[in-house]
Amino acid sequence: MLVVLSNRPDVAAEATAYATKAPMPYEWEGYPDGPMAEAEFAEKYRTAAARYISVWQRLQTTSDVVIKAIAEDLDARAYLYADIKAHPRTFKSQE
Repeated sequence: MLVVLSNRPDVAAEATAYATKAPMPYEWEGYPDGPMAEAEFAEKYRTAAARYISVWQRLQTTSDVVIKAIAEDLDARAYLYADIKAHPRTFKSQE
């Protein structure tokens, strides 16, 4: 499992989250769909984790205390919910 490679103190929670979300059929019935879906999910999960770690490491070196505090606060959250369609940078006036 990918989360074993994590050096985070909450690795057990990460393993649970991965196992809960990953498509893991109990029987493949000789078809490649099950293993391929699991492999595709694992690759997307690994890629997202690598991107997150990269950004997190850059944020830890910033001298801006506000940015650092926000990053630490966001990192401490188990879940973040965001309606991307309503994100401020994509907002268009109805005028």
